[in-house]
Formats: sequence, structure tokens, C-alpha cells
Amino acid sequence: RDWRPNPVPCAVAASAQGQEPVIREVQNAPGNCAPQVFEAGGCSIAVDPISRDFGDVNLGSSETRSTTVTNTGTAACALSVARAGTTEFALVTSANVDVPVGGTATVRARYTPVDVGRDDGNLIISGSGSNGAITAHYVFLAGSGVQQQVQCEPANLNRSINSTAESG
Repeated sequence: RDWRPNPVPCAVAASAQGQEPVIREVQNAPGNCAPQVFEAGGCSIAVDPISRDFGDVNLGSSETRSTTVTNTGTAACALSVARAGTTEFALVTSANVDVPVGGTATVRARYTPVDVGRDDGNLIISGSGSNGAITAHYVFLAGSGVQQQVQCEPANLNRSINSTAESG
């Protein structure tokens, strides 16, 4: 018998009696895990996806990725979005986002590597509904700065060398 929930959650909430719940990411959750859902007073959001990998990005270039926030609750949500971690990641959208009941908002981050290597960061989505604050939600960001590789075709390289030798 398979004991795993289906779909696998991206996060779980746990709390001691009388304490606020603490949200913990599920380590090694599959890419098709269920979006996280947090509630506060009629404001309830689902964030999808919860991680964005920018892949390899050439130095001097940038890439932008989006995450969708959906209000599945019964009251409007006033959200704040902040960036944390390396400065190679920047928030592209407004830091304050209002999401009406049943509405969605797109949160965008840009990755502009300044050196070769792996970079990690987070977008932090927090806010409030009619009866209080929602638990902060983290969107994990990752990317790798790479040096652009110049490709030469040998036939063109030989022609260039021969032209230079003949004219010189």
C-alpha cells in the first residue's frame, strides 16, 4: 500500500497546541507537487510554481521568470513581495500587489549574473486579508552565470587567415 499523499504537497504545516502553524517546504518534492495554500481571514493564496530555475545565463545577459499568485479565498488579499538572497536576482513587478477574490497576480523576477557560478535567492510573498496576516510564502530562485562560448566554423577561420596572409 502506498502511504504517500497524491498529489505530493510542496509544503506542510505543523504547530504546537496554541501556537501559530509553521510552514515547512517538502524536501525533494516532485515538480508536479500541489501548490501551497495559506489562509488568513478570508484571504487565501495559492502560489505556482514555488521554485524558478533560470538555468545557465550568459554574463551580460538576463532572464525573467514568472510565478502566479491566485486568491482562492473569500476576501481580497493585500500582498507584499520582497527579494532575498543574492543581488543577481531582482524583483521586476511592484512590491505591493492587491489580488481580488478569484483573481490572479503575476510576480516576476529577473536574473542577471555578474560572475560565473551558481546563485540562489528567494521571493518572499506575504500580506494580509480581512482577519489578519497570511504566512509568508517563499519562491526559491536559482540560476548559473556562464561565460559565453564563441563558436567558430573552421572553414571561415581558414578563409580569414588566408585573406590576412595574402593581403599582408
